[in-house]
Amino acid sequence: MAEQLTSDTTGWTRLSHRYDAVRLQYTGELSVDYEELYRINDHTLLRMIYSEDALSEDYRPAQHKATTLSGYLTFVYKLAGNNTLHLPDKRNITMKPGTLFIAYTENQQQIYDSTPPGNVYGMVMLMIQPQGLESPPLTLPREDWPEALLRLQDRITVDPKDAFEVMDFNESIHICLRALVDSPYQGALQKAYLQAKISELICLTLDNMQQRDRQQEQSTLTPYEQQQLTTLRHQLQHNLATPPTLTELARQSGMSESKLKRVFKNTYGMTVGELIQKLRMERALNLLRSTSTPISTIAEQLGYGHSSNFITAFKRLFGMPPKTYQKQFSRLLPDTE
Repeated sequence: MAEQLTSDTTGWTRLSHRYDAVRLQYTGELSVDYEELYRINDHTLLRMIYSEDALSEDYRPAQHKATTLSGYLTFVYKLAGNNTLHLPDKRNITMKPGTLFIAYTENQQQIYDSTPPGNVYGMVMLMIQPQGLESPPLTLPREDWPEALLRLQDRITVDPKDAFEVMDFNESIHICLRALVDSPYQGALQKAYLQAKISELICLTLDNMQQRDRQQEQSTLTPYEQQQLTTLRHQLQHNLATPPTLTELARQSGMSESKLKRVFKNTYGMTVGELIQKLRMERALNLLRSTSTPISTIAEQLGYGHSSNFITAFKRLFGMPPKTYQKQFSRLLPDTE
């Protein structure tokens, strides 16, 4: 790992193009002791900033410069201490342990960061270009992104000053962050370890965002709309052979198709099509365990036009053909061969 002495808290943006891994030791009266910067892949940067001891009142100025990179989704996780981010539009974001600040901008911006006296400072920044989420090892299509993440990019074309989100992060994320900071490895093994932990961190973060989206969506639904969602789920469960279309479900619920798609996914964590697939597989498992019904009949009962489509879907999900699964219970069932 390269090492640099500097008094410029925005210098890491230049160093990120020169080094795959660099440790910055700050000189002068600055609000952090040091940081480590890693280029994880072509799309992703990891920055860990911390001080090991509480900082005295006369140790550093009230504010220092901070930078957001253009074209990157920036995730800022606060691990220790308290600080305030001062945005270009004069708004202030309070960061305390457990706070997650997410931003996206198409132009590099300079903000200011202030820390009160006597605070330790622990922060992890993950910067990833949007296409990095859709590329290996993550390969997350946009339709699977949380609504909050999609809104960040949408706001760029509407009102750029609103292109950020602030929320709390959960204990699973905290554990993953501590594992990143306390990595016991060096060299190539460390790089592999960081890559694996960052993939885990991104998945945990997106799940954290989706949970918040669901909670917010449910809090805005009327009792009638909540009852309609429950009714629609029951209707799908009892009509797997010929499930209603999204258009039919929207008409029955009194919602537009776009609203129904959004609230359904935020409520149940999956789309209508994904829920139908899940319910079909649950019904298939029950039939295969408890009956000797031929595979072709089960496929027909579940709404598959061809039994081969059912066999393929089942094998993709469970790693074996449905007939093999059924034979595991053959001692309790009559042989259908």
